[in-house]
Amino acid sequence: DPQDVISFYSGTYDDISIDNFDFGLCPSSGSNEEITDGNAIQHYYGPGCQGIIFNNNRVDASEFTNVHFDFYTNDIDLTGKVFNLKLLDWAGNIDESTSTGLEVNFNGGTNPSMSSGLWISVDVNISSFGSMVDGNLTRSDIAEIHITSNLENAWYDNVYLYKQVFVPGTCSDGILNQNEIEVDCGGDCEDCIVGPPMIPAPNPPARAPENVISIYSD
Repeated sequence: DPQDVISFYSGTYDDISIDNFDFGLCPSSGSNEEITDGNAIQHYYGPGCQGIIFNNNRVDASEFTNVHFDFYTNDIDLTGKVFNLKLLDWAGNIDESTSTGLEVNFNGGTNPSMSSGLWISVDVNISSFGSMVDGNLTRSDIAEIHITSNLENAWYDNVYLYKQVFVPGTCSDGILNQNEIEVDCGGDCEDCIVGPPMIPAPNPPARAPENVISIYSD
């Protein structure tokens, strides 16, 4: 559902209004938009960092549990390479002077791990600290995103936050869940009933008539 997603850059969801997608956080690095097979993606060039600011359209993501981005690099030597994304919370202040950051750390030792030459979907739960989550979990007044990386080139797309919403199973959802024995039956649902066959028996293989004595067959 749209209300369960806050999109910063995606062709699938409606993006929030961004003040500046690259405000010059690091003078020798940043990003440019490129078109690949009709789809817009961001090309990060480094090493260094990129700053995305939306302080005029700050985000309350306190109820949003996950961050997602899709990543690609053609750098060959990934030893010690990182691609980190930080959400900066301004805590209701007029600038970032007292901001805190929730950082998602992505590299060759994480799960998923960084690889060269293929798109990798990075999806991380940010509701608690973990192997990829560091910093401050406060995210009620996000006004900036910082990307830091020592890669020469990386491309990214579909940067968004979303809520991991629990949808309880029912006995008519067409999914094997709850404590069902078969789809939508058994357990807390009605008993599973095995009825007559709905499709015919399989056709026997072709054989020479003189080699077969048929008792009952089409």
